[in-house]
Amino acid sequence: LDPRARAQLKDSIKAYAEHGNTVFFTSHILADIDELCDEIAIINQGKIVFNGTPSQLKQEQQSMHLERAFLSIIDA
Repeated sequence: LDPRARAQLKDSIKAYAEHGNTVFFTSHILADIDELCDEIAIINQGKIVFNGTPSQLKQEQQSMHLERAFLSIIDA
């Protein structure tokens, strides 16, 4: 998606969730995950290795960036 379409899609997802709806969102763009998701699950080799908030993962892995925290947990 181009930047305008990405922004519109993210706005639509946020609006949908604000109405009490659940959104299952999967992406390799972890900055989007950090921005959009209240709760995340990380699956590595078929097993859930983390379930919680993006902030919890960053704190647990002592990282300011979700991408680095993600890499820390899957490389452990």
